[in-house]
Amino acid sequence: LVFFPNYNGDGTSDADRSGQLYTIDNIGFNGYEFAVAPVKTKNPAISGSVKVGKKLTANGFIASWEGEPTLAYQWFACTKKGTNNPSVKPADCKTISGASAKKLTLKNAQKGKYIRVRVTASNDGGSVAVFSDSTKVKVS
Repeated sequence: LVFFPNYNGDGTSDADRSGQLYTIDNIGFNGYEFAVAPVKTKNPAISGSVKVGKKLTANGFIASWEGEPTLAYQWFACTKKGTNNPSVKPADCKTISGASAKKLTLKNAQKGKYIRVRVTASNDGGSVAVFSDSTKVKVS
């Protein structure tokens, strides 16, 4: 599907603008508007000290998404370190019960585990969930 913007206000566009990139949040057709699901521009990341009693923060900022979504978080404790397909929950990860905020305070139950976060972006067009890489070290 190709869109040709109406740059000049009269149905024409200048050829020298063809290299510009445009994003679309909603598409209209015959009076109906269709929302487009969020699009990730970068994977979420985790920051903070990986120690019991300390807080980790999910850096899945709204600026990392197109489509003006709202963000939801879920934290996971994993037995293996690494990177995976960001759209698939790693098999070695278990949900941390009640850990659904942007920040996670690490508890003794997470000691010896790697931590990941899933950021779900939602808007009228749908939802997209993306997993971060694991923390580089185990919780100590």
